[in-house]
Amino acid sequence: MPLNHLGISVWIADSEGNQLPEYEVKLVKDDEIECWIPSAEGSNFKIMWKTPSPMLNHDLAIHPSLDGSKLTGITRRMCSEFPGQVYELDSHQTGSSTVRLYTFGKRILTDSEGAARPSSMQLQYLNTIVAKFTWGLIDEVRPVSNYSVPQEVAPFHEKLVKKGHSGSAELGRTVTRAQLPNETCKFHSSSAAKPTRFVFRYAPRGWLKARGIMPLSPRPSPSSQMKSKRERSFDSDVIDIDDLPTDDEKPMLPAPATSRKKQRTMKQNTTGMKAEAED
Repeated sequence: MPLNHLGISVWIADSEGNQLPEYEVKLVKDDEIECWIPSAEGSNFKIMWKTPSPMLNHDLAIHPSLDGSKLTGITRRMCSEFPGQVYELDSHQTGSSTVRLYTFGKRILTDSEGAARPSSMQLQYLNTIVAKFTWGLIDEVRPVSNYSVPQEVAPFHEKLVKKGHSGSAELGRTVTRAQLPNETCKFHSSSAAKPTRFVFRYAPRGWLKARGIMPLSPRPSPSSQMKSKRERSFDSDVIDIDDLPTDDEKPMLPAPATSRKKQRTMKQNTTGMKAEAED
């Protein structure tokens, strides 16, 4: 089930919108909750959310981060009017009609002593997908004048990630999309509510199972295997076809929110816009 905290529900899904399972959910701080999810190198993912208990008469800003690198956020107007709607964010906008998809990748490591040193924030949130939600008000809406260019992450020294794994959450291939957002704005956060962070720590399934985070798949007992074979032997005419992607720092990436009608989602191109750094 999704991570639920302070009136907001958030989850990570695959490219088809199927929620990834969550393990070891825990409240880290009053305003931060985290869990583990499985990752698969080369697969795309999306951040999905809804606001069952929205803050009345307030807009909402969503700022994502991949592996500790902050991205430019998006905003939603007056979520209290649409408490049951599901939203999603699956990419970073690189132009008026192009985006790069969120992807699970592989980090480049090196043994060179001159390798780049990640910041303390990057180390703390290495191998994470973070979504920060802030209630406030949208201001100074204007057309987008330019799109930020993503900075490729430099190789890390292998010693820095010896306790973790070499996976990464990054921007993948570029795709073309119609009706992308063309407005940006300033966002003033509310003093009545602190921002809420949802942290998803990801790792390959084998890594999670080896550390007891994800349960091992149960093996069928010999008796159940024999029973299954006997049942199939009597059904000779049946054919089984089951096998037949600090707020003071300059945001790195703008990202659009997309949605799917099957889940009653709201379209990004009608209500969403990119948000600049908060006051």
